[in-house]
Amino acid sequence: MPPLVHIGYPTIGNSWAGNKANVAKLARQLGLIVHLDDSTPVAPYGGMYWFRPAALRKLFEERWSWNDFANMDYRDGSLVHAIERIIAYVAIDAGYTFRHVMTAGHAAHNYVMLEAKLQALCENGAPAEFGNYGVVRAFRGLIFAIKRSIVARSPIAFRILRPLYRGLRRIIAFGD
Repeated sequence: MPPLVHIGYPTIGNSWAGNKANVAKLARQLGLIVHLDDSTPVAPYGGMYWFRPAALRKLFEERWSWNDFANMDYRDGSLVHAIERIIAYVAIDAGYTFRHVMTAGHAAHNYVMLEAKLQALCENGAPAEFGNYGVVRAFRGLIFAIKRSIVARSPIAFRILRPLYRGLRRIIAFGD
């Protein structure tokens, strides 16, 4: 599946967008035993993904009817948004895993946009306290989390971006 769409959308940290209750209800209905992420569900936003039929068996075995979808308002909170956000969790429940797939160019663009968002975050109060150990530690944790996310979702992209990560780590370590 493609990675979380965050460019042009306020999805980082808020991707449930009013859908978590319906997804939790659908998870119970399907008999899933999974932990739903607190803020950003793993989902193929836009409904683009490849899958093995066995991975989504519980979703396919559900007896959907035309009335489940007829005259539906397709906004956040609807059944279609719940289904979109539960795809990866159905696969996880079936013993499968998921991978985010992107090209090296897409990974580089995402990285640059995430860095721009980090800069904007810093402009809103963090630089004045940047010497404060807690803030530095928090930024190191953020950079490490971004690194882990890229490694897990696209190891090839990480190998390409590794020099940028090392440079950013040195800047944070020395405050240059």
